[in-house]
Amino acid sequence: MNNTYKIKKVLFLFYIFFLEACQYSNSNQLEKNQNIIIQSQKVQQEIKYSKKWNDFKNFLIGNPNKIENTNLYTLANKDWYKKYQLNIRNYIQKYNKQKEKVSDWHQENLQEVYSVKNAFYLLSGADFYYFRLFYPNAENYFMFAMEKEGDFPELNTIDESTLNTNLVAIEEIIHNLSHNTYLFSKTMNKFLNQDKIYKIYGTFPIVVFYIGYFSGNIIDVKKECLEYKDFNCLIPGYSILYEEDQKIKKVYYYSKKLVPEDIHQNSPFDSLMKKYDNKGLFLKASVYLFHNLKYQNFANYLLENFVYIIQEDSGIPYRFFQQHQFNVRLYGKYVDVPNLTGMKVPFQPDLSRDFKLNSQRLTFHFGYGTARVSGISNLIFAYKNP
Repeated sequence: MNNTYKIKKVLFLFYIFFLEACQYSNSNQLEKNQNIIIQSQKVQQEIKYSKKWNDFKNFLIGNPNKIENTNLYTLANKDWYKKYQLNIRNYIQKYNKQKEKVSDWHQENLQEVYSVKNAFYLLSGADFYYFRLFYPNAENYFMFAMEKEGDFPELNTIDESTLNTNLVAIEEIIHNLSHNTYLFSKTMNKFLNQDKIYKIYGTFPIVVFYIGYFSGNIIDVKKECLEYKDFNCLIPGYSILYEEDQKIKKVYYYSKKLVPEDIHQNSPFDSLMKKYDNKGLFLKASVYLFHNLKYQNFANYLLENFVYIIQEDSGIPYRFFQQHQFNVRLYGKYVDVPNLTGMKVPFQPDLSRDFKLNSQRLTFHFGYGTARVSGISNLIFAYKNP
């Protein structure tokens, strides 16, 4: 009896100890969770969103209920804006379908690029949509293209008729990318570069639209300049600081034609490139620029400075990847070249051979896929071993 009693007593004490330990553990975990919530709330409180630029964003994406600006809110009740709003909703449905396809495929096939913090898109035009899709976790996005950067419009000073005309131009760009997988140069030149016709022009409003599409909240907008000469800006641009899903991100856009001299040591482009590590490159509908003999050193420069590269056949020539000891994964099919106005497009026999030998499934159109007779897209993912 005594032994039985002692055993029961020990078991009872152990049970009490176990309950107290669980309570202590739960208390600690609760405290940790509360601290995380408090820290998150502090972050939210510290961020001051720009009312002006978020109103502009909501106006562009057809979300007038969130607009605080009285003038913009009044204009949002006009028939011409309601027509614009209806069209935008249709385009967003198309964007959503493509986004779902790309995101599902991306998670399965491109896990490596989720670590990229600094992403570069050369010959980007205004295409922040695909850039953000393929480098979802980047903190800094750098875009380079010939299209004008645009100005920061004072919306209260723009009359109704002008604003209506400007929205039609913006809608053309949004429509273009929602129906195709790349922006037409002709369309961008017609609607983005005409600063004498439009008050709201350039890539700026389009990038703002896509930030809104990804539920971003704008914190600040600034003019940028990559190179000055005699107090004049030779390479103008802008930056947009914004918050998306409790993460702070920044988009830089520079209006610049890429030239072979950009890769010279300590050039403005080279200095910017060398400033950042953990870099990923995005090339899509790249007009086969780096296949040009004058730009082949540029292609080699890119291969020396990037760890991850996402492109299709219009980017860096396929044979260069082997020369720089990149690992390559091929997706989709490569059976013909696109029909591009005024351009002789090279066919790459080595790329065709390897696609036939070892390619994986691509579930969406990409790059110039819609411009090919076959209508078939290809995607090339190249990466270096850590």
